[in-house]
Amino acid sequence: STIHVFAEEGGVKVIVNGSQELIAVEFLDETLLTPENKDKISKYIKSAHERAHKKSQQISAEKMKVLMGDGGGFPGMN
Repeated sequence: STIHVFAEEGGVKVIVNGSQELIAVEFLDETLLTPENKDKISKYIKSAHERAHKKSQQISAEKMKVLMGDGGGFPGMN
């Protein structure tokens, strides 16, 4: 199954997949799209991407933990 994680910041939505690759950036508030908001938008994208990336890492780690079992090692190699 494909994992898609999103985070929003200031009207900007960022979608990241389970490999922590940026899939999409969506502007939920199109009034932001003005030259005057260039720096603000950049900060929102960066912040949302960082949060989505961390969420994706957490989900990947949780899935790995399930696969590895509670012992933390490879099944059958303990």
